[in-house]
Amino acid sequence: MKIINNLKNYISNISSGKMRIKLDDEIIIADGSYKHEIDNKIGDIFLKQNANATSILMYSKLKYGEQVPMKDNVEFIQGCRRFLNNNQGLVEVINTKTKSGKTCAYSIVKEKLDPFGMMYILTLQIAYDCFVFNVHGEFREEGMTGGRDAVIYTLFKEFKEEKSEKGKKHKLNIDEKESEWARDPYDNNIKEGLLMNISELPQFDKSFPEHPLSEARKVIKFFIKNN
Repeated sequence: MKIINNLKNYISNISSGKMRIKLDDEIIIADGSYKHEIDNKIGDIFLKQNANATSILMYSKLKYGEQVPMKDNVEFIQGCRRFLNNNQGLVEVINTKTKSGKTCAYSIVKEKLDPFGMMYILTLQIAYDCFVFNVHGEFREEGMTGGRDAVIYTLFKEFKEEKSEKGKKHKLNIDEKESEWARDPYDNNIKEGLLMNISELPQFDKSFPEHPLSEARKVIKFFIKNN
């Protein structure tokens, strides 16, 4: 991935929460809450930190033919699987469109860090007339790791114990069909590897707004809404 360097010349702020990047006469609206920095080894990066996550974004411009499968979700999922190692697993692989109708695709892959903690890797691509804009994000757990998992796992155990009781209102807002703590989001036959767990469902992001997965999904929503 060859990231776009010297972006300072292409960036203008349009509000406290948004910035405009002009590339080849196209305007990309990016999240202005990330701090623009120059890394001596990588180049232009965009950084945000809180008590629970360090989030880094890098932007690149792809030629057509270099992009992910943007209209075929099955092919996109299969392509993601080919690049997974034993410490990684799928969370989301989605083909969609931005608010203005541009073709868009994104994936979130989780990766177990050594010695502990989790990182969520985002690939988000938006198709423009002459190029594909690529967002690469890395969202790492900081501080006390595993808090989101622990809280939701406790509720999940209670859910499994109580769901047989008729009329009982469960604290956990999940589908009654969810019977396993961890599973592949697209293939129930996959039982090995680093599987997505219940705590990583989108409905729990609001309860853990500073979690790295919540931060990754905020970036996705921002780019889709503003481009």
